[in-house]
Amino acid sequence: MIFLLFFAIIGLKGEEIKQMKFKAIIISFLLFSASVTAAEKFVTFSSGICEFNLLDYELSKSVENAIVFGASRIFDTYKDSFGFSYSNNFKMKVFIIRDQTEFLNYQRTHGLGINSEIGYFYFERYGDKIENGKVVVWGNESTEKMISTLFHEMSHFMLGYSVPWVPRWLNEGIAVYFGGLNVLGDNKRIYLSKNRDLWCKYWAKNGFPITLQGYVSLNSDEWKSFNAKDGNAAYTIGYSFVYFLMSRSETEVILKELLWDFKRHGKDANSIEVIDNNYRGGFKRLEKNWRNWIPRAKPYRPLRALRKAAEESKAKNIDLVDRGTRRAIKKIESEYAGWFNPENRYQAASQEEKKAIINQWKIEAEGDDLTKKARAIASLGNVKEKEAVGILISVVRKPMDNNLPKWMAERALGRIGDKRAIPSLIELVDHDDLNVKVYARAALAEITGVYFDDDKEKWRKWYAEQLLERRSLK
Repeated sequence: MIFLLFFAIIGLKGEEIKQMKFKAIIISFLLFSASVTAAEKFVTFSSGICEFNLLDYELSKSVENAIVFGASRIFDTYKDSFGFSYSNNFKMKVFIIRDQTEFLNYQRTHGLGINSEIGYFYFERYGDKIENGKVVVWGNESTEKMISTLFHEMSHFMLGYSVPWVPRWLNEGIAVYFGGLNVLGDNKRIYLSKNRDLWCKYWAKNGFPITLQGYVSLNSDEWKSFNAKDGNAAYTIGYSFVYFLMSRSETEVILKELLWDFKRHGKDANSIEVIDNNYRGGFKRLEKNWRNWIPRAKPYRPLRALRKAAEESKAKNIDLVDRGTRRAIKKIESEYAGWFNPENRYQAASQEEKKAIINQWKIEAEGDDLTKKARAIASLGNVKEKEAVGILISVVRKPMDNNLPKWMAERALGRIGDKRAIPSLIELVDHDDLNVKVYARAALAEITGVYFDDDKEKWRKWYAEQLLERRSLK
């Protein structure tokens, strides 16, 4: 900017030059001050795999944890499922800018020609070395959309980190796939885009705009041309194909082989040949299976990295309890397996419908019909309904002839993890009913992260110490 101003004053004389020089100095100073101020506005902190840089954006702890969780699962997929290596100190630098105008200004200054209204990724590659990497997004009014954009761009970044060149159809297909990762609430899974799914169903009946063989043979320039003609098809076909490949372990291996072929051979890679060599029946069979899969594609699926994280967490909790309690719980869980999964009608319901369903469960949980009561309590635990904790605690405390609702409530409280339940659960660790005492112990282990079996006094002492410590911190 200073050089431009210098050339602008050539040809002027005397007092005019002095005035222009003075203005140039003032303008340059203001521009420098503005850039420093903008940099100073960012609030920076690390959390898990992420380094957050926030500009006028308030990030709640729950959303922060959700983003870190999702970023970690995407990272795990690239490492464990696809077999790529990353540096030990790998950090995902995340920039969230609340105001869209500020975001666009930052993009113009730092994006080096990138043009996006919602988000982008950026890094500099020097041989095998990556520097100045970051993902920058606008803090959309919709948290869900902002997180979806983050995961989309994170996928681009993590893939680009390991594979220098990937054709756009595959790069975008994987990014859109990870953009469907839901991390808010309890149902953490990859959701199938309804709109894209409907288009694929339509094309499966009426013919695709391009054959799959022609599509996967597109280089990046050809994909751009196709995108200019039919942007919906350019993204949707790649997304659907990636979703299909990620839906089973045997096809997930094909995606891994495709990525590694691009890593090894770059633009000389041959996707058709890779599939022919690695899929039983070759490319034609894979295309047929993809087309047959489209009409019956499930609306969501748990990412393998999500399943792994859930299994590790569950194993860690169950390891706290003694072997006899674990055996008893395993037997009970097997007998009542049909009770312990969220109902399909709840999963498919809108937010308003879910509220109505939960309210009905609350009413039934306080009712006198034993079966309805127990099933409603189990359902409240399945969806981890925190607002039902008071009802569940009252059920746990109430003496009853048939203890089915009692131990169902204990199980639900353990899943919800609310510490208000601790005193009531402690009183049941040595109950006469086997189911009641084993679920009281298991719930306490889940909520507290410690385990004292049926020793009620140890539990009481530990809880009293926790209360004293909490009061001393106030």
